[in-house]
Amino acid sequence: MSDLGARSYLRPRPGYVIVACAAITILCGAIAAPPSLILGQTPAEFAQRRERLRSALDGILLVPSSVTTTDRERFRADNDLVYLTGLELSSGMLALLPNGAEGDAKVLLFVNRRWGGPTLDRVKEDSGLSDVYDYREAWERLKPIIGRIPKVYVAGSRADRTAMEPDGGLEAYVRAQQPDGRVLNGNPLIHNLRVVKSDGEIANIKAAVRATVEGMRRGAARIRPGTSELSVEGAVLAGFREGNAPREAFPCIVGAGPNSVDLHHDPTERSMRSGETVVVDIGAEVHYYAADITRTFPVGGRFSPRARELYNAVLQVQRDCEQYVKPGKTTWGELDSYARAQLRQSRLRGTTSSNDLETLDRFLTHYIGHYIGMDVHDVGQSASPIPVGSVLAIEPGVYIPAENIGIRIEDNYLVTETGLVRLSEALPRDADDIERMVRRR
Repeated sequence: MSDLGARSYLRPRPGYVIVACAAITILCGAIAAPPSLILGQTPAEFAQRRERLRSALDGILLVPSSVTTTDRERFRADNDLVYLTGLELSSGMLALLPNGAEGDAKVLLFVNRRWGGPTLDRVKEDSGLSDVYDYREAWERLKPIIGRIPKVYVAGSRADRTAMEPDGGLEAYVRAQQPDGRVLNGNPLIHNLRVVKSDGEIANIKAAVRATVEGMRRGAARIRPGTSELSVEGAVLAGFREGNAPREAFPCIVGAGPNSVDLHHDPTERSMRSGETVVVDIGAEVHYYAADITRTFPVGGRFSPRARELYNAVLQVQRDCEQYVKPGKTTWGELDSYARAQLRQSRLRGTTSSNDLETLDRFLTHYIGHYIGMDVHDVGQSASPIPVGSVLAIEPGVYIPAENIGIRIEDNYLVTETGLVRLSEALPRDADDIERMVRRR
């Protein structure tokens, strides 16, 4: 999925969930570790992440949960709590205290049971944490602690909309309690850890990739003249479920003909026409980890000569980018510049709205790629070298509105010591194979 524009990609999943989210913890002392609630990762792994985070703290860290709706609508937990604990909780908050803080408790977890959340004993059993309280006790317990610690970090994607303090955001509340202290953004502390993936995380991403490949195959089989974009989306989602993915990582993008140049096109009832290209950009989510794969298909089963030459040019850039990345050395900015230079060197030209001919780099209107993880556009610094152990998407494309042609090819990669490993290799990308996918019924 191209990284232009910001959208919300939270989707509910079926079944019983204790959902919500929030924060950071360290298990202190000899606490028995419960089974992880997020498959593919062990309790020891979560504890190690928490220890690494805690060792870097010079203040208290607060992370609020998601906000529960009164109609009991199911929702997805924020990623940071899941990353650090494996827990899904109803609205609440967790506080992590630094070394040197007074008192024995170094982590306090507050749970809101108003809308049918788990019992405190159940949370203790699942988390291994001993200091678990009703969220209504939060500020009674935290206020004296915050008053003694000069720095307070507030983390979480919804730190400004927390159920913990209905009269305002958490950050504003903390500032009111500690007017002489420093209230800082805690997200970077967590997000720096999330860039490099563990074996368990990689296993979940691979599972999401497999489900996405199945969805893409199902979607390709639906592409024919007269079929709507919505019909293709329906086939994709059926493939996700067949691949045991309970939800999508972001809303499906399906755009044919003039819609293929819209980077984040929502599928419509528009019927596809023979000779058009259709961009299908999709991603399943498995155990909180995303995939993000794009293919461009010819409606009718054959690329037009123009579409084929553009497709092959984009594919060559993707292959060149795969070889260009040097783990631990190449930055995203360097990779993006390289991709644009490769397009600029192509003999092909695109037509502008004023009927001028321009080099193809003029028609790459988004960044060349992004990290993948718990967020489909995962956390990580674009100015830093791409590290070993990260997972990324490379997605070159050209979008020529004057010609009603959009082409995008996107695959997912694991960064290893020796280079990139294409996790989505099971999905064809050569033009001839793409045509066969559409013709296969």
